[in-house]
Formats: sequence, C-alpha cells, structure tokens
Amino acid sequence: MSNSSAILTGLWPPAYLAVPVAVLVVVGYVIWLRLLPKPLPGIPYNPEALKSVFGDVPSMLRWRQEHGEQRKWYQAQAVKMNTPICQVFTKPFFYGPQVILTDHREIHDIFHKRFKEFDKGYKESEAFGGIIPDELLSLKLASPEYKFHKDLMRDLMLPQFLNNVNAPEIYDKAMLLVDLWKTKASITSGRPFDFKDDIHKAALDIIMAVSFGLEQEESCTQKQLSDTVNSHVEDRLSAPTDPYSFNEVPMAKEPEAITTLAASVKIGFNSPLPVQHHWFLRQLPHLGGAVRTKNAMMRRKINESLARMPPTDEEALKSARTALDNMLYRERLLANKAGRRPNFHASYIYDEMLAYVIAGHDTTANTFSWGLIYLADHQQPQHDLRVHLYSLFPHAVAEQRQPTVTEIIKAADAPYLDAVIEEILRCSVVLPMISREALVDTTILGKPIPKGTLIMCMSNGPGFFRPGFQVDDSLRSKSSLATTGSGAVGTWDSADMHLFKPGRWLDQDATTGRQTFNSRKGPMNSFGGGPRGCFGRRLAYMELRILVVLVFWNFRLGSIPPDMRSYRRREQITIEPADCHIRLEVAPLWHGV
Repeated sequence: MSNSSAILTGLWPPAYLAVPVAVLVVVGYVIWLRLLPKPLPGIPYNPEALKSVFGDVPSMLRWRQEHGEQRKWYQAQAVKMNTPICQVFTKPFFYGPQVILTDHREIHDIFHKRFKEFDKGYKESEAFGGIIPDELLSLKLASPEYKFHKDLMRDLMLPQFLNNVNAPEIYDKAMLLVDLWKTKASITSGRPFDFKDDIHKAALDIIMAVSFGLEQEESCTQKQLSDTVNSHVEDRLSAPTDPYSFNEVPMAKEPEAITTLAASVKIGFNSPLPVQHHWFLRQLPHLGGAVRTKNAMMRRKINESLARMPPTDEEALKSARTALDNMLYRERLLANKAGRRPNFHASYIYDEMLAYVIAGHDTTANTFSWGLIYLADHQQPQHDLRVHLYSLFPHAVAEQRQPTVTEIIKAADAPYLDAVIEEILRCSVVLPMISREALVDTTILGKPIPKGTLIMCMSNGPGFFRPGFQVDDSLRSKSSLATTGSGAVGTWDSADMHLFKPGRWLDQDATTGRQTFNSRKGPMNSFGGGPRGCFGRRLAYMELRILVVLVFWNFRLGSIPPDMRSYRRREQITIEPADCHIRLEVAPLWHGV
C-alpha cells in the first residue's frame, strides 16, 4: 500500500462507525433544513435569507454597521422590494418570519379597528421584559391582569391629575432649565454648545418629580446650574469660534441607576436573542447593581408615600401629589374591593412605576431634542412660533413676565403651537416601528397572516417621508374601506413630506379665515393608537407644550454651521440625535420677536 493510501485509510472512520456517522450526517442535514427560514406564502422576502439559518440577521448587522440605525433597516426592505408588505427573518432558528407593513391606512386600521385580531407584539415585551416583566406592555388586552393594571393607573392620565398634579411640577422643572440656559447664554455669548445632557437631565427631573416628588436639592438641573455658575465665571468674556464645552455634573446614584436600566432596553430592540442577552448582562455588576439600587429606591419611596397617606379613600385621592401616591391609593382601593390585603410592594407596582419613568424620560428628552434642532435650522417657523406665543399670552407680554402654568395648559385655541409640536413628533420618529401580534389567522392586504405572526408597523418610510406604494382597494380590509370622512387620515403631499413644515397641520376656515389645527391631515404614529396606544400620550403632550412655550418664550435659537449639524441618528430605547449643538440668545419679549 502506498503512503498516500495509508494516510487516507487512517483518516477514514472504521467500518463500525460508518452507520453512526451516516446517521449523524442525515440528522444534521434534517436539523439544518428545519432551521432554515420558512416564508409565508405570497409575501415578498429576500431570497438570500432562505439560504442561511440566520436568515436576514447578517444583512441587518451590515446595515447597522454602515448606517447606525438598525430599526431603519426594516423600512428599507420594503423599499428594496417595492412593496407595502414584506417579510424578514431576524429571529434565528425556530422563530417564524416578521411581517413589515408600511401602508399607513392599514396600520391605522390595525391599531384602531382590528385590535381584536392584533394585540401588542412580543417585540416590546422582549425589549422591556428584562427589567420590567410585570407591567402593561407584557399583558394581553383581553386578560384580567391587563384590566387590573389599567385600573391601578386609571387616574394618572385624567385631566384633573395632569393639570393639578403634573403640570406645576413640569413647569417648575422647565423653568430651572430656562435659568440654566440663561446662565449658559451669558457665558457662551452666542457660541454653540452641546445641549443633550441638559435636556436629558431636565426630562429626568420632570418625570422623577411627577412620579415620586423631587426636592430642589435633588434636581439634576439645579446641580448643573450651580456648577455652571461657579465654574465658568472667568470664561464669560471669551468668544472663540469653537463650541463651548461645559462641565457635565455626574448624576447621583439613584437617577444614574434609572438611566442605566433605561439604556439596557435597547438590547431588546437590537439583539437577535434579547431575553438571553439581557439576562446575561443582569448578572454583571453594572446592570445588576442598578437593579438593586432601583429596588432600594422603590422601597424607600413607597414607605414614604404610605407614611403620609390619609386613612380614608376620599382624603387619599385628594392629597395624592405624585403618581406613586395615586397608585398606592388605587392598590388599597382595589384590594378592599377584592377582599384582600393591599400589597404595596408588589412587583407590578415596582414595574409599572419604573415603566412610567423610563417611557416618560427617554421619549420626551429625545423628541424635544429633535424639536430644538429642527427649529434652530428652520428660522421662519421658529419666528412664527414666537409671534404666535405672544398672541396667545397678551397679558404676559403686557406685564413682561413668563406665561403661568395655568395660561399654558388652558390655551385651547393654539393652532400653530399644536402644529409645531405635532410636526416635531412626526419628523423626530423616535419610535420608528410599533409591533402587533396576530391573535388569530387573518389577512393583511390580501395576504394570509397566521396566528402568532409579528407585524412590524413602520412610520419612518413610505407613506410618511416618501411616497407610499399604490394599493388596490380590493385588498384592503372592510374596516379600512369603511373609514371615511372625519375618521380618515389624509395623505401627505409627496413634494414636501420629507421636510419639517409645521404649517402642513393647519386648515383655514373658509368663512372666518382663521387657522385651525387638524391632527388628521396626514399619518403620524408616534404614539401608536387604539386601546394599545401609548398610555402616557397626554402627559407627553403636556410636557412638550410647556417646554416649547417656555424655551421659545425666553430664547432665540441661532442657526448652526453645517459642519456641526449632521442629523445623524443614534439608536437607544428611542432614536436620539447624535449632534446636539445650539446657539442661544436670550429673547426679552419687549425687544420684539
């Protein structure tokens, strides 16, 4: 036997192993076939995805490396396939496909009319479940637990609670931001500075105040103001062209833990295996320590709230000064009705309170940050807004003072203010997709959708910022076709739908010539819709209204050089601007607009 034959013989398995090896090869091949993506019939997909057990994951990761915003990859697939509905495979192995839907009419129909067929999807549950598993996002609409959680929080979005409890806190913390920026404006003398840290701290102050109460000395913004006054006096007269760099005061342990936990939610949106990924990180000191700090804070805040809670329900309701006060009152009320002892330290109270804080902080901070950028870069809308504000609050103008919180929240006829806020929400797209899960076998645009399929409803592509796809009405659902007149949402003009243009939300009364705000002029899905729409929608609008009024009442935002404004988007829980420079000029109203 030649040497080469001997070598080959040595490498070949013995005869008694031939059958087991063959079986292993066959079993491995069968498993490989089972793991390959299986497309839903009739719905377009990327052919390359079917050749790998990882489906579209490699394509999605390449997109993220090149473009930075992974969630925009989804709408890009619909554009690439030239279809309003397609499917992707971003969950490896035994998970089914996810369906991408870009048609705003069908999305609106699913949110508002077909909620018995489509409930909240598991995408959000996976994203938030690592830190707040026992809260509303994880519960099905028809479950008794969902009703209980809604009852627990039912007062928090009522006008009386928002106006009497939340609004004064929002106003006070917004005025702290104004004071901080007046100090920074005097130091910078028109030079740009990065505002991102200021906005995130102000938004955190607001939501911590309305959630638990916040003393002045606990305020992140107050600490930043004190540091700014004391640290930069000697720099007031300098005016180089480079951006001014302020010291950022570190947060205290508890707010830092909250922001750490909030930041971890992005794992659930970006990781192919979010539950396992988040569990692993919670075992590490950084995230695990944040969980322990949060739990200790919750225990202390709950005990403090219980210590001041009156014995009667009527007194407890009237005296509630925070969201936690009200939630504990509701827990006592619901427990008495159910004939059980109140569980004030239940996981659902901890989780709902943390969800309230996380959602109220991140979305407001990033939405308002985008708003500052848009209005700084669009000087005419900013000028028009300030003129509108002066007409809204003539007594404040005459008395050379700030509008009061009551004046701001009671200004019912404020069309341009409402239009600016709506356009900021539309253009910022801080939540570019919202998921729904099919509860039954059904159809979308004539395509069969099996029970359990995840639908990714997009708001950052066709139909929103570029022309939508043509859809034959015969493919639409009956409820979609039946939505007409005042219940229908319009379509944006394709010529300018990609631009920041607040006036698009305004109508003009043919008789009086007055402008009116119309929230149905075109699609905007920042809050979802229907029974599973954003719980904190009213609070978000109130925060944005007060912030917009006070900031643009007090400041002019100058334009920024092009090399300092990239409009790059950074993916966190929501989408934040990567470049956050502004130039501030204090704008006393008696000096004109």
